[in-house]
Amino acid sequence: ESSVVELGKRIINAVSAPVPTGGRLVTIGASVGVAVSLDGSTNADHLLGEADAAAYRAKSSGRGRVEVFDGALRRELSDRTTLEAAIVAGIPNNEFELYYQPVIQLTSRQLVGYEALIRWNRPGFGFVPPDEFIPTAEQSQLICDLGRWVLLRATSQLARISDPDLTVAVNIAGRHLASSQILADVDSALAQS
Repeated sequence: ESSVVELGKRIINAVSAPVPTGGRLVTIGASVGVAVSLDGSTNADHLLGEADAAAYRAKSSGRGRVEVFDGALRRELSDRTTLEAAIVAGIPNNEFELYYQPVIQLTSRQLVGYEALIRWNRPGFGFVPPDEFIPTAEQSQLICDLGRWVLLRATSQLARISDPDLTVAVNIAGRHLASSQILADVDSALAQS
């Protein structure tokens, strides 16, 4: 394991060296994830998944690092998998709710709309704070599923309000915004509402 970590450090140093291009020096960075199978019983796909998880931890810990897949990361991945499955089940089971934060125009102090905020009332756990489930959803397509749900629910509820001047703001994750499906999701929510 130590020799692989040392190799990872050498790779980071080599990749991080400035490269002249177009009359300028360009610098890039790297993070390395390491997974080791001591007995050779782990298949390549599984090992690559573990290395990828370690690389993700290296990136989130400040970049330019080597991280080794370990027991703590194994538990973290297991917890994330469990949470992802609970989110998938929670959407059709109506476990999610929207709370509305008022948007006030400062000069007139008039209510001009609302911001829709998703909340999760998970059976057996109670309300799960957004900072505990949103980052997990953002690591996968689940954030797009949640975004679709919020768009539909928010537009549906806004359509029932009799004041045509009120607006509702919906937070859209970067992954959802960058997806080719975003326009169809907005169009579908508006059409259904």
